[in-house]
Amino acid sequence: MARINGIQKAIAFKPSSILLKLEVDLLRDLDIVLNQEEELWALKSRVNWLVQGDRNTTFFHVSTLVRRKKNQIMAIKNSVGDWIHEENDIKKFIRSGFNGIYVTSHETVSREEPSFFQCQASLPDGDRESIGGEVTETEIKAALWSLKPFKAPGLDGLHVGFFQNFGR
Repeated sequence: MARINGIQKAIAFKPSSILLKLEVDLLRDLDIVLNQEEELWALKSRVNWLVQGDRNTTFFHVSTLVRRKKNQIMAIKNSVGDWIHEENDIKKFIRSGFNGIYVTSHETVSREEPSFFQCQASLPDGDRESIGGEVTETEIKAALWSLKPFKAPGLDGLHVGFFQNFGR
């Protein structure tokens, strides 16, 4: 950061192509370091949860209670602007909103057997045969390495980065 600040002051005083290129390089390096730091803290938070959260501890129970409390809808504002506080009224309001979105405008719907239309998706024969074969180790590695390494862990509690480093 100090070098970037110094270079930016020098550019403001007397610009040169060398300083501009050096500034771009340092900004790129800073961006890489900040991304690495973000990934590190994301990994540390998940590791902390795995270490402290999987045991039947007070930490785990308090975390669960806080999350459950935070995920509740205690009140909702209706279309007129009035607040609804009663649980059953909130349920009715939300249900009516979904019904308004997903109800069809047609009075009746035909009960005939659906027929195949040209607009329905279908795979050509070549594609259908290519996805029916054995999966190779190369395909598995390519799929695994295309995933973001430090996103949410899977059912086993491990994130993709663990498997990416393990498989190399």
